[in-house]
Amino acid sequence: MNKSLLARTKPEFYTDYVSRLRAMNILYETIDELIAEEMRVAQSLLGGKCPKCGAPSARYVNRELQQGDSEMPGAWVMYRCSTQPPPGTPRPPGCCDFMCDLKEGEESN
Repeated sequence: MNKSLLARTKPEFYTDYVSRLRAMNILYETIDELIAEEMRVAQSLLGGKCPKCGAPSARYVNRELQQGDSEMPGAWVMYRCSTQPPPGTPRPPGCCDFMCDLKEGEESN
């Protein structure tokens, strides 16, 4: 079970994010939409599916991408639609363009 993605499916994960958005005077309705979309993407990825087209998702851990201090331990994880080639390879026309890079805690790796 990917605990980092599971945490992203719950509203309490976004508490600090909501506070920062409210400090920028973003409307509550807009914040709710943003959080709902983040949770939908996380739920889809947790289920192994591309959030955009429903094909299987591909997961790549990049331990070389770590730069500077971070409040969240772990590694950058790149999620791509499986219809795409691996990261760093040009994407052919017609394949799904879903890409998402997330910092995931060590418990998920």
